[in-house]
Amino acid sequence: MDTRNSDLSAQTRGPEKPSNTESTVNVFVYHSRKKNGYYLYVAQENNFERVPDNLLQALGELEPALKFELTRDRKLATENPETVLKNLQENGYHLQITDPMAPVHVPDKAPARS
Repeated sequence: MDTRNSDLSAQTRGPEKPSNTESTVNVFVYHSRKKNGYYLYVAQENNFERVPDNLLQALGELEPALKFELTRDRKLATENPETVLKNLQENGYHLQITDPMAPVHVPDKAPARS
């Protein structure tokens, strides 16, 4: 079998594009003790190297809030997962600002049991 043609066709196609497989990113979320409703997402635990100094100063002391695996398809309470992934990749962090005065939906009382 002559493999020259298959080698040539592979060269003319160019490099393989990455497949559309789902990548998973570990996300570490920190809550600002100084600014209520501010959450800082980073991809490495306690790694704030890519977060601007003025932002870190404005947030003050950061307290670990949660960690989870993030994929493009994961549902988040207030953020778009694709935006979070993009910000983590491009900027090294994602800042979530949640309005602490926003109304919280509380379900009606559960029906009385008989």
